[in-house]
Amino acid sequence: MAMTKHIFPDENYQNFFFDIIGTRESARRKTTILFKPLNEIDFKKLNCERNGSYTKLPDSMPIMQAPPNKLNPLADTMFNKQWVSVPHGSEVNFVVNSKNSYEEALFKCEDERYEFDISIYSFQMAVKWLNELENIQDEQRITNLVQRIIRLKVLQKIYSNNHEILGIFQTKPLSIAKTLIERVNSKLAEMRDAKFD
Repeated sequence: MAMTKHIFPDENYQNFFFDIIGTRESARRKTTILFKPLNEIDFKKLNCERNGSYTKLPDSMPIMQAPPNKLNPLADTMFNKQWVSVPHGSEVNFVVNSKNSYEEALFKCEDERYEFDISIYSFQMAVKWLNELENIQDEQRITNLVQRIIRLKVLQKIYSNNHEILGIFQTKPLSIAKTLIERVNSKLAEMRDAKFD
């Protein structure tokens, strides 16, 4: 309680804060007006005044006030604190039209290009790591790098039917690294050409 006096010097803010704390339990939160979104509040039941698409907040709804030292009479007359825009009627159940065939084709094309870009990036990373592999002497770092390259699944895409090469790469990566760099680079060049065609 004493700590809140430093945070909320105004007693009204303290009371408002304790009202919120009292509603923290989820069962209570659902029933209190403090935590409900505006579109879930039944303004008709609360007999709130309406003006077109705007509805006056009920008196029970807390309205944030500026601290006493920040009060500005002009701002109080200019800024709206009591009226809110709440959709009424058919706007609430508005359904977006389903995509037409052109939009579907456009989204499909975007998805394919995205996957293509991800594949190119994976191949570039594989080439980079295979080049690093040739210069590493530490056995543990070699093993970690081999695992990273395998997780990219680039070699599986190139050598899908030839499991022997993947086995050699896992057991003796340095002996086959040069061959793999050439093969991954040639596949990467093919992919880049295909992207711009």
